Amino acid sequence: MSASSRPYPVGGKSRQNSWKDMRSLHFLHMAFGPADLDILRTALETWCEERGIALDSIGGELAASALVNMFREGHRTVPALVDALNRHKSLSSELAI
Repeated sequence: MSASSRPYPVGGKSRQNSWKDMRSLHFLHMAFGPADLDILRTALETWCEERGIALDSIGGELAASALVNMFREGHRTVPALVDALNRHKSLSSELAI
């Protein structure tokens, strides 16, 4: 069977799965520029201050981790990130005061 007549690329994955894998790699290895980091920092500081949570606490660390994922998912402004953190179910239940 010639390479052009194979239904799937070498390795057994469909083209769709190959693109999905590439998007996943981009998602995980996305670089943040200075402006991105400023947005993330401001969102974290805002959210923590509103709740009286120290940045260097477990709650602050959990929120920071969630923020990175939310930013990668497309929440790219401080208000959007803070809103996403406010709606995050795990943070709400874990950090209920």
